[in-house]
Amino acid sequence: MKNGTLLSNFSDAQIIVVLAGTLSITAAAKQLKMPIATLSRRLKEIEGKAGALLFHRNTRGVKVTNIGQIFLRHATSILDELELLNSNISENTNTISGNVRVTAPVILGQLVLGGLISDFIKHYPNVTFEIILSDEQTDYANKQIDVGFKVGTTEHNTVILKKITQVRTKLYVDIENKLVVTHPSELATHPFALLYAGDSKNTRIKLFNDSIDELELTVNAKIVCMNPWLIKSALENSNLIAVLPDFVSRGKGSERLRPILPDYYARAADLAIAFTHRNNQRPVVRKFIDHAFAYLSQYLESENV
Repeated sequence: MKNGTLLSNFSDAQIIVVLAGTLSITAAAKQLKMPIATLSRRLKEIEGKAGALLFHRNTRGVKVTNIGQIFLRHATSILDELELLNSNISENTNTISGNVRVTAPVILGQLVLGGLISDFIKHYPNVTFEIILSDEQTDYANKQIDVGFKVGTTEHNTVILKKITQVRTKLYVDIENKLVVTHPSELATHPFALLYAGDSKNTRIKLFNDSIDELELTVNAKIVCMNPWLIKSALENSNLIAVLPDFVSRGKGSERLRPILPDYYARAADLAIAFTHRNNQRPVVRKFIDHAFAYLSQYLESENV
């Protein structure tokens, strides 16, 4: 390494960390808000000062070299120190402000984001939000997403998941429905309302509990849709059995839901907050992540989800 030095400034450290997180010159340039040519030139300058290749480049992206890993640890340390400084300044001067771009699956977002964001704005009135609801996998770097909410895993290895709780899909009937079921085998003749996007002819569901791996059933599906409010409305004063995520079993209309076979569930998945990295996050984003974790943990656990 030239002159025995690593990185001398925040800007160089930020380039190393963002590029290592995205593994793409194009995505890193977009996240850093600089032209691709400028980023490529800056990277060559950093490597020139280091006297070593920090990233292997090819048409599929970039890969951190062994020496690059040393620089990455140093760069991360620099940004961590800056994050701590910014956090302390923000806390002491009460300057939490700015715009936050948030994404979530459609149903989850419609059910919980309104209350969460309203509560956050009460505490920090100078914050604005852009909300993107989508059931597709989202490229956080290219879409410039600050915070996401995920149910299940993610295909992007650059995204960090902070688990809030586990959510389960369970069976419900209307509170006026006196149906008593003691085992899933008794469900075959009953009409179902299923919450999923798919072929209505696919009428097989899988049920699990803590003592068996899997029980597959053919059910009589009368309604198949991706609208939980429609299903909850259809359940009222009917003999339908609904298959719904347990976070849906709250809010308007949920007081009429009665769980059946409470020891069984059709799906279990982690609900998590997603973000790319915390090393150079703006204070408002860090604050929203922490607030969202506390708010949703209390909200979802309050009814023994």
